[in-house]
Amino acid sequence: APVTSGRNIYEWYVFGLDEQYKKKYPSVLATWAPIDYALENELKHFDFMGLGTPLRPYGVRDFKLHFGKNTTNPGRFSKINNKALYFVTEISYNILRLFNKV
Repeated sequence: APVTSGRNIYEWYVFGLDEQYKKKYPSVLATWAPIDYALENELKHFDFMGLGTPLRPYGVRDFKLHFGKNTTNPGRFSKINNKALYFVTEISYNILRLFNKV
């Protein structure tokens, strides 16, 4: 998990073989290690990097909230580098969605 000069730590991605090692809880351990590091090094914030879309069921959010419920939502940000390509992609995606292909 990367640490910034502002004494914040970020959990970008966690992957564990939870089904294969049920009694070891690999995703919990992979999350707990940087939390433990943050506590030992007196870092100010641990950022889980998102909780998904509010009001939609999302198992990852449920997992993250088990560590505490002090959450903030800074919003979502987009940077579009090629407006024409972005427009074509959005139209194509929405057409495919109409036919349940996405």
